[in-house]
Amino acid sequence: MRNLIIILFMLLFSSQKSNAQSFSDEKLFIGESSPKISGQFIFVFVDIADTVPVSTFFRFFFKENKILSCRMSLETYKIKYAKQADGNIFAECINKGIYYSSENYKIKKKVYPNEKYNLLAPNFLDMSNEERYKLLESLSKK
Repeated sequence: MRNLIIILFMLLFSSQKSNAQSFSDEKLFIGESSPKISGQFIFVFVDIADTVPVSTFFRFFFKENKILSCRMSLETYKIKYAKQADGNIFAECINKGIYYSSENYKIKKKVYPNEKYNLLAPNFLDMSNEERYKLLESLSKK
């Protein structure tokens, strides 16, 4: 009987661990904000890879079919976040709200029309969050 209890406990513990591992694959999440001024993209990334989560904010200004400028800022203060069952997180940082995993971002309702995302890159919506972050970072350094 004692062995049975130990085995059941081990099975329960290992199944909980595998569920946590499936979420922990994603460490970088993306969110969008509706711009207060027309002609802007606003993206926020939350990186939970370290013990102190980091928030990165990108603000792009565009006119017609051209990116005019970009501002990037890092915030390393303590960010409160909660894991969601669907793989996203709810975070309180620059903007309080849902931040999406790579897969969920592709299917969420978009803030901007698809042709506006194409200003950043033709395959922006198909990229992983890491690829999006690197792209936006490189565009902000131009």
